[in-house]
Amino acid sequence: MGHIFDLESPALHVGMPRTRPRHRPSVSDERRSTVQHSECGIPDPESIVRQKYQAQYLRRLRKHGSTIEKETLLIPIAVANGVWREASTWLGEMLPREWIVDLAVRPEVIYAHNPQFRKLLRGRGNSGRDWLWAFARHWLSGLLFEHRPSLAARMPAGYQSGHPLPSAVP
Repeated sequence: MGHIFDLESPALHVGMPRTRPRHRPSVSDERRSTVQHSECGIPDPESIVRQKYQAQYLRRLRKHGSTIEKETLLIPIAVANGVWREASTWLGEMLPREWIVDLAVRPEVIYAHNPQFRKLLRGRGNSGRDWLWAFARHWLSGLLFEHRPSLAARMPAGYQSGHPLPSAVP
């Protein structure tokens, strides 16, 4: 689910106009528009914050490397790519490649701030790998639900809980 943001917060106005344009969408605008937060063409505040946060973490990852990779044998970008590829193949439709970055950065952020998540990923044997795959599937189903609800409806019910996809394509 989304977060509630204070739209008057100065942190959310980075790259956004101070006042919203008083544009009333026409019928042709409605036909052309994709799913957006606002019909005025203003980007969704939550996506602005997410993109800024991802950019910060990507710079940190380039400079210092992955904390998960240093402390475990897991490679989040490989898991993110695998989950993205498996879902794209199963749905028969190419999902946005930007989601791979989102799926790779999210575990780094959570790993840095959540001791329970660190404990799960550092588990014995293959349990850390299995947990990372389950979380990545869960996060991808959230992205599908938020941005592509029609595709999210085609996914099996257990996928949003982290279960692997069945071998038979719908």
